[in-house]
Amino acid sequence: MIDRKHLLIADDETDFSNRVLNLLRNPQRRLAVGAAAQQLAERRYAWKEIMAGLEPKLLEIVHRKRMQAS
Repeated sequence: MIDRKHLLIADDETDFSNRVLNLLRNPQRRLAVGAAAQQLAERRYAWKEIMAGLEPKLLEIVHRKRMQAS
């Protein structure tokens, strides 16, 4: 995630409120940040991506359990 591309990161409430106000005043920027955040979420957190990393680990656990049972 990249600050000001996918989300707003601020060190304090004044900085954060200024960034939010800037987005409220700039519809094009607001849409760009929203679109970039959505694309990132769809790419990084899609079930297909989550399962691609999780499936090998689950299969390894099942294999280990089977070996212990025999």
